[in-house]
Amino acid sequence: MKKIDSFIIEKIFNSAYFKKLYKKIIKAYSALTIESENHFNISNTELRDIFRFIDLLANSSNQNARMCAYHWISLLEPFSDKWGKFSLISSLVYSKLGLYALDFNDHALPFSQRLENEAKKSAQTFSNTYIFTDAQFDIYTDMLKSPYYSFSGPTSLGKSFILKRYIEEIIQNSTSNIVILVPTRALISQFSLEIKNELHELIENFNYKIVTHGSLASKSDAVIIKHIFILTPERLLNLFSQGKVVSIDYLFVDEAHKLSNNDDSDVRSLTEYNAIDSALFNNPNMKIVFSSPNIENPEVFLNLFGREKIYASRIIESPVSQNLYLIDFHKKEIKYFSNSECIDIESGSLYTLNKKSDFIYNIGSRHGSNMIYCSSRAKAVDSALEFYQIRLSENIVLSPLLIDSIKKISNYIHPEYYLAMFLMKRIAYHHGQLPQAIRNIVEELFRKGDIDFIFCTPTLVEGVNMPTRNIFINCDDKIRLIADAKKNPNKTLAFWNLAGRAGRYCKELSGNIFCLQDESNRWDNTDIFLEKTAHLTTTIDARIESKSGLREIERYLSDTETDIYKRNQAIEYLANIMAVDTIRFKNNLKDSFVLRKFYDIHREELLSLAKLKANDILDIPIDIINSYKSLNFKIQRKVFDYVSVSPVNKKLPSLDYANILSVLELFYDLYRWGETETKYVKSKGQLTYFATLMNQWTNDYSINRIINENIDIKRTIVIERGQQPIPFDKNDINHVNKVIDDILYNIERILSFFFEKYFNHYYKCLAAILGEDNAGHNWATFLEYGSKNPLCISLQTLGISRHAANIIASSKELRKYLKFNEDSYEIISVNKQGLLNSLQKDSVEYGEVKIFL
Repeated sequence: MKKIDSFIIEKIFNSAYFKKLYKKIIKAYSALTIESENHFNISNTELRDIFRFIDLLANSSNQNARMCAYHWISLLEPFSDKWGKFSLISSLVYSKLGLYALDFNDHALPFSQRLENEAKKSAQTFSNTYIFTDAQFDIYTDMLKSPYYSFSGPTSLGKSFILKRYIEEIIQNSTSNIVILVPTRALISQFSLEIKNELHELIENFNYKIVTHGSLASKSDAVIIKHIFILTPERLLNLFSQGKVVSIDYLFVDEAHKLSNNDDSDVRSLTEYNAIDSALFNNPNMKIVFSSPNIENPEVFLNLFGREKIYASRIIESPVSQNLYLIDFHKKEIKYFSNSECIDIESGSLYTLNKKSDFIYNIGSRHGSNMIYCSSRAKAVDSALEFYQIRLSENIVLSPLLIDSIKKISNYIHPEYYLAMFLMKRIAYHHGQLPQAIRNIVEELFRKGDIDFIFCTPTLVEGVNMPTRNIFINCDDKIRLIADAKKNPNKTLAFWNLAGRAGRYCKELSGNIFCLQDESNRWDNTDIFLEKTAHLTTTIDARIESKSGLREIERYLSDTETDIYKRNQAIEYLANIMAVDTIRFKNNLKDSFVLRKFYDIHREELLSLAKLKANDILDIPIDIINSYKSLNFKIQRKVFDYVSVSPVNKKLPSLDYANILSVLELFYDLYRWGETETKYVKSKGQLTYFATLMNQWTNDYSINRIINENIDIKRTIVIERGQQPIPFDKNDINHVNKVIDDILYNIERILSFFFEKYFNHYYKCLAAILGEDNAGHNWATFLEYGSKNPLCISLQTLGISRHAANIIASSKELRKYLKFNEDSYEIISVNKQGLLNSLQKDSVEYGEVKIFL
């Protein structure tokens, strides 16, 4: 039967008549989408044949054939109101893909198909609430019975939906600890919010705790059980570096493709490897599950950690279809890309819509839910400003939710903040430096249809689960194929992870992808539009399989380079992993996932060099070195030696401006920031500004207060990088917003990421010598939580933001609704209703308490 099926499908795909009909449908759909004109001129005979093709494709066992049938249905659906048979044929296609959440009518289907539908619905319904598609159910059942697992699928497959159902199963049937590893802090918030919303009662009934920081919500428990940790790799490493042992039973690695990165300056993939490796080392029986976008070889992650590749699955079926257009403003051309075909679309629109913004507005104003990808936060804000000016004269009706959100953002940030102003025209922007509470507001507005146009950076588009009807992609180096073929798989994956946001399951059958190019920014190689999958190589394997990579590893391990601060960061990190693993696995080097690879390629001499390299750090506690492999060994040696001499006198002092500045100046010299970290700290003189900001941040200043105080003392401003400073004008809204954006960036990237890493390392060195109880305060904790108030910190471990925690912790009236340990400030219980009754219903903190506590 399979041979007959394959023969039929091949005949269809090679049929000239099939291709002719396909082009006619695409051109009709495109005219409706782009020109808003109905050019559907297909005869009844052709329509009959189209339905026959769809029937054959839908009944195939071939995934590509079934998706083709679904794609045809999605293209025909806008014209289907006159065809009685469309309901029948579309129901057949939905049945064959198991898209039961579409709630279609299958009464006209044959009895055997209806019987199959009922059986599948029953089997694929979870907790009487959710219904898996066929593809989702296959993954779920395989995941359940496998000792470990890796799967990949399209962005729209619903990978996080599948993971949440498995987590739900674990909660109900065990006391296990679960870790969900995500690449960014934005995804921590999203995943924790989704779990709180979907599994709130279950978590309460089974006494589970959600932890989103690298510290335990309760340090007093003798045995840590029933915890769901949602962490970045850095926070997971921090969890392991604490004194208390935490047993992990399940590790879910979301966005696992981040283990592959070809950028020599981006070492996050190696930090992720380090975190997973440490988890497996501490929990050898832990079940690990990798989830990734549509890559050809999901088994690559199992191989990296010494697991058998048979427990891997790749799915290409998706519950939504997508239409990809290349819009060329230079040549005035529109092309439609589908599978292996490129189809010219006749359109005169580009002669009247000369600018990208005009084209986006023309398409998007007819349909809500438009996402525009921009390569940087500055471009996202500037593009949103351009759209705001286009809509300035329009009378826009705002919902009560939108009005309430504008008020919240104005109070939280500043009354003249662009985002609040743009929302008056149902326009928004989103980037990684926005405070989490504001990101949550923007994401909720977009999901509920209160934002028509959202301009966003990769932070939203690549990670946050927020599909859209239309996505407009500006040409950018990150998503454009280049001559260096080794980097192209990651670019292909980045593009389709971005483009895959088009289409909202249960809202429409398909989404539209508009790729925008002009004379200067172009996709010269359009293969990226035709091939939706990529064959990935992990960062570690890419270096080891490369002759030049091996030469660089050897050079670093041999210490033959004189300038240690100009080296390839990824190579240095990998070489450090090798050296540390010769200590961790000194009894059998082949127990190390990395070191065994060098045995496989017969390069044992590099392992001898790694052992010699490790001699430099043998007396530094392995827990410190293992958690900070990205940090140069010579610098770690210098810091540990410094702390070892009179360690009591090296403890961090009380937290005030003078002490902060003094310590930052010490770190600038001790950690060689002037040579190693010029990306974050341009000069030593810049530390006075950072000391002021850090003092405000850790002393519970609200974001609004920090911004206002900075505006009051501001004298000059640099609007664009490389320009000369100009006098600051507090009455110029552009100047005000530049100050706001700089502050938000510096809090997120400098204080909460860059400084936090170094203060953590310094404290770990002190704690190794003096012990945790005698090492003094860890300023990294104050930076992470933006507070030195222990009650405020304790509240944040429950999931609410710094803003909400500060308001509750600083109010005597609100504190009475908390029961906490007077010594440790650990929260014992919360009178949630009492808190809600005492908070303003239109406040940010009210919404957070309602969801998270």
